[in-house]
Amino acid sequence: FAFGDPETENVGYDQNLLISALTTNTTANPRRIRFIEVPLDRLSAEGRFIDPWDTPYVVALDGNHDGQVSMAIGQAPRRETMNIQEPVAVFSWGEPRATQRPIRSWEAP
Repeated sequence: FAFGDPETENVGYDQNLLISALTTNTTANPRRIRFIEVPLDRLSAEGRFIDPWDTPYVVALDGNHDGQVSMAIGQAPRRETMNIQEPVAVFSWGEPRATQRPIRSWEAP
C-alpha cells in the first residue's frame, strides 16, 4: 500500500487515514495505541505528515506480509521501480530544487 503519490508531490486522503490510524484517532485506531507521535508543526492544514520543506512524506507498507514493498518513484523517463526489502518505506522529496535524490528511509545517509 502506498500512501502518497511517489510520482508527484501529491498526497491524498490515504495518508491522512494512515496518520490517523498511527496516532490515537478513535475511528481509525479504536484501541488508541499511539504508534507514532507527529508534532503539530509537522502536520499540514489537511492533516498530512510533512517534511522540513513542507512537502508530504510518501509512505509504503507491506500489504501482503512478504517483508518488502514495491514502489515506483519519479516521472518518465527517470522513473525508478524499486523492490525494497523492508516492511515499511518512507521517503521525502527533500529540499526543493536540490540536485540530490529523494531522502529514502531504506538507504544509508
